[in-house]
Amino acid sequence: MSTKIFIIVSFVLFEFILNSICKINICNNKSNGFYTNYTSLNCRSYYFCFNETLKKILQCKNQTEPIFSSYRQRCIAKNLFYNECYSNNITEDNKNCAWFSIQLLTIPKKTYHYSCLYPFLFDLQTKECKHYSQVQCNQRFEPKDVCDYHHPQIYNSINRRPCWLIPSCRHKINGLYGNQIQECSSYYECKDERFVSLIKCPRNMYFSDKYKICLSTLFNCENKTVY
Repeated sequence: MSTKIFIIVSFVLFEFILNSICKINICNNKSNGFYTNYTSLNCRSYYFCFNETLKKILQCKNQTEPIFSSYRQRCIAKNLFYNECYSNNITEDNKNCAWFSIQLLTIPKKTYHYSCLYPFLFDLQTKECKHYSQVQCNQRFEPKDVCDYHHPQIYNSINRRPCWLIPSCRHKINGLYGNQIQECSSYYECKDERFVSLIKCPRNMYFSDKYKICLSTLFNCENKTVY
């Protein structure tokens, strides 16, 4: 009997949370992505926003990773040294527009440093990572290369792939460029001086910076990748 009551109460609570989120339109001014539902118990619940509209509410189901992290975009394990549910203070970093710090209530004098996922930037007003087009960096350095996002004091790197493998688009106009590190067997797209995607040419074909297509003849990569 007690189990049934618990299930009913849990269901009612979940419905209440869902209705509360819908009423306040929690996805307003948010970029597409997943966000922690801080009104839920222990941050187990999270939601998905698309085009500033709430599309889905989810829950972390793995008991070993019961807390959803907006900054890591996945469910994580409980940790006294890192728990966004008990965050006391979230502040920006004056040196870099993608960096921010979190101070916890559980350890008031302990601060952890994080970086937004590329190409997001940290918004001072909403205290969250947003698409770079929605953030004003002002006096802060605006990172445009993947390597610019790496913080020297980050406790646990979100993306362990070497950043130098991602071509730089700094000072390049929007368009396609041959990837010299792979001898132009692939090419990449730049937009707003930022890397968008890497595309492979068909087998035994190479990208021509001059003609902007993959050809069977290897041309020199005129626009060299800068690392």
